[in-house]
Amino acid sequence: MADGRSLVAALSLGASGMNMGTRFIAAREAPVHQNVKNALVAATELDTRLIMRALRNTERVLKNANVDRLLEIEHARGDKLTIDDIHD
Repeated sequence: MADGRSLVAALSLGASGMNMGTRFIAAREAPVHQNVKNALVAATELDTRLIMRALRNTERVLKNANVDRLLEIEHARGDKLTIDDIHD
């Protein structure tokens, strides 16, 4: 869901609502552990990395050891990266 049109489309297909993901993940109502909410609220843009760019499925994630490992693989494979390169 990216905007109001996405919501209208989902509702017209029979959905009773939608989950906005990151935008509302820190809300009281979100079924997410409080430690995760706290970490997201405390983070800045400097605590994140963009991954999966070569697969045209870019995601912004909090930096951690696994993300660093993934970025190393992405850098090594470049445009030749496939999902098999990052799947264990």
